[in-house]
Amino acid sequence: METAAALRFISTEPLLEPINLTSLLEDIDWVIVGGESGAKGKVRPCAIEWIADIVQQCQTASVPVFVKQVGTNPICHGGVIITFDKKGSSPAEWPAHLRIQEFPDEW
Repeated sequence: METAAALRFISTEPLLEPINLTSLLEDIDWVIVGGESGAKGKVRPCAIEWIADIVQQCQTASVPVFVKQVGTNPICHGGVIITFDKKGSSPAEWPAHLRIQEFPDEW
């Protein structure tokens, strides 16, 4: 935070567990979130609930959030979600509340 930067952002990808960014968002301009992509069977799961929680944290703090992908192995409430896009990067395949791809004003 001490480095002079025009834009401060956090990339939470690959998202491997739930995280709380609340204490950091006051000084952050942008958050990128996404699940891990790669070869099936070798990719760790990403829970849709974890992504949704980060989206909510950002919205509460009025920080733009960019949902990049749900990953190759997305799960929801413990069950596997099937996506046709191998990286889970097609917003049309995601729950509507995650189809958020915002940019900071300075972008």
